[in-house]
Amino acid sequence: MHDTCVEVYGTDNFGSHSYEFIEFPAVIRGRNTGHIGLGIVTLDLESSGEHWGTFFLTPKGVIEQGGENIKPDQSKYLSTVYIPYDYWYTVSVERDHHVDFDNVPEKVAALLNHCYPDQPEPKNDGQQEGGPNPDQQNGPVMG
Repeated sequence: MHDTCVEVYGTDNFGSHSYEFIEFPAVIRGRNTGHIGLGIVTLDLESSGEHWGTFFLTPKGVIEQGGENIKPDQSKYLSTVYIPYDYWYTVSVERDHHVDFDNVPEKVAALLNHCYPDQPEPKNDGQQEGGPNPDQQNGPVMG
């Protein structure tokens, strides 16, 4: 997904581009379960990278969180496996203070490192399967 994103946009660094809303591949981790999966997050790049939505790539198919066509079993799956969640997209976005790339759980860092094999690994905050980072944005809670 990362390589396709770079191919489509011609870059993996979104700092000086004039995009408003854009969708990026991301690694998503359920805060309560530690479950790690892949998804696509929608960000508003004209703001400070505000998070507008998430598509989860799951064994049940692609599930849009809060989407109008979400089925009860899909909603339950997201609530059970992911909600609340943290995410780390695979590209670089300047001015986004919502995602803490300085404290990435080890298993998430391993996935992100596949996108940038020549860069040093991000610092690990010791969070293997638990211990949420209180400074990172929660994914929206579904009721």
